[in-house]
Amino acid sequence: MRVLLVHPARGESIDHLVRLPPLGLACVAGALREAGHEPRILDAAVLPSWGARLDAELLEWRPQVVGLSASTAVFGAACEVGARVRRALPQAAVILGGVHATLFPAEVLGEPALDYAVHGEGELTAVELVGALARGESPRAVEGIALRDAGGPRVNPPRAPVANLDSLPRPAYDLLPMSEYATPFSAAGRVSSLVTSRGCPYRCRFCDGWVVMGRKYRAHSADRVVEEIAWLARDFGVREVLFKDSEFTLDRARVLRFCELMREGPRVSWTCSARVDAVDEPLLRRMAAAGCRVVQLGVESADPEVLRALGKGIRVEQVRSAFAAARAAGVETVANLMVGTPRETRDSIEATRRLVAEIRPDHLNVQVFVPYPGTELHRTLGGLCPVPADESRRRRRRLLRSFYLRPGRVAGRVLTLRPRHWRQNLAAAAQMLGLARG
Repeated sequence: MRVLLVHPARGESIDHLVRLPPLGLACVAGALREAGHEPRILDAAVLPSWGARLDAELLEWRPQVVGLSASTAVFGAACEVGARVRRALPQAAVILGGVHATLFPAEVLGEPALDYAVHGEGELTAVELVGALARGESPRAVEGIALRDAGGPRVNPPRAPVANLDSLPRPAYDLLPMSEYATPFSAAGRVSSLVTSRGCPYRCRFCDGWVVMGRKYRAHSADRVVEEIAWLARDFGVREVLFKDSEFTLDRARVLRFCELMREGPRVSWTCSARVDAVDEPLLRRMAAAGCRVVQLGVESADPEVLRALGKGIRVEQVRSAFAAARAAGVETVANLMVGTPRETRDSIEATRRLVAEIRPDHLNVQVFVPYPGTELHRTLGGLCPVPADESRRRRRRLLRSFYLRPGRVAGRVLTLRPRHWRQNLAAAAQMLGLARG
């Protein structure tokens, strides 16, 4: 069957600067192609005339199935795409997957333009669902979907997570506009992202990263990861990889094996995220020797009360040790912070400011807390933010300005960025300082 997969996110502000492949759709496309179907991907986040491109695909290629992936934040945009599909191709099946469909599979079907919701991991479910549609069979028995039934929405039992991730085909990067993906802070050339593991056993009360993939940790082998990086470098000119795993260093033995292979493998730099209690200087030195350029570390706050409220499970002393170890190993750092959280006070922000000055990260990322559906804090807070939005934004600006407006900091960082993208670089600097709209 002809299957058009659409990433409906229309990025705002910083999303126009940090543009990465929609990996979920690429993985589903790879699985559908291996099963004998003909997939295409349309990424609205990087196509300025995406509406015209969508209309052309619908009218000229006439897909029999359209698949969408959406978080709660872009569910409205997904519904708009679904409505356009319904007007152009009334007989096409429209499927929604992703976080929102996983959290609210029955509610999704209240949108008349959507025929099916996929909850949980999408590859095997999509193959079985599209296969049933191709054969003209009812998909009522397909695990991991919701569909309309005579008595209303029917939510089928979840599909078991894929145990052996290496059994899945490669993501269909060749169906994506790989030259359009970049970040203004990348060190060299073309950038891509990879997810090499699924599931997170940690219990951070603010995080929805486990919703689709579950709590059980599963990972691609180090050999498979290096093979995929070599393929990206050879066929797509990728020179830097951003690992989007929730916690890349969770399996230390796998990381060490990966580093061993990368030292003799493709000349590609990489960045990853890690918990401050999961890294030390020996590990970081091995990572640096294997091409690791930057590690993002979750700090969130310097206030122990805030860390307890977030369920982070770390201590401030571990933050200090992790950043000192990275500096000694020669790995750049990003300190990830959060403002507007439960139990946060102005004293909390001041303590965090002092901690940032002490640990001296190379970059600072400050997010405003949002109680996402599916998280423990969403249930506890009833979906309400504990700090007014205007105050949270002020706190964010204060932290960013205290960090980036140190003498020579802004000019120094901008001058080290990629010279071919000055407009993006300057806009990114404005975003970091919280000076742009929003």
